[in-house]
Amino acid sequence: MSKYKVGDVVKVKDNLKVGRQYGRYCFIEEMKEFSGKKVTIIDVCEDYYDAKGDYYDTKENGYRWSDDMFEEKIEKIEETSNTYFPEIAKMLGV
Repeated sequence: MSKYKVGDVVKVKDNLKVGRQYGRYCFIEEMKEFSGKKVTIIDVCEDYYDAKGDYYDTKENGYRWSDDMFEEKIEKIEETSNTYFPEIAKMLGV
C-alpha cells in the first residue's frame, strides 16, 4: 500500500544522489531541480507484485518518484465534495 495519496503535497528530499536507486526507481540528473521543493501527487501507481514497485506521478513533472524520495507530507488538497457541496460535506462529517 502506498504511503501517499492523490492530492497530497509532499516535499522532495534535498539530499538525494543522482544515479542512486530509491526503492525501485533511480534519481536522475533532471530531477535535481525539484530537490527540497514541494510537489503535488496526481497519480499513485501501485505494483501489486512488488511492494517496492509503487511510484507517484506529480503535477510538476513527468518523473517517477518513490516513497524514499519524499521527506514528508506537507498538506492535502481539499476534496472536491467540500469545495462544491459544503453543506452536504458538513452533514456527512467530511
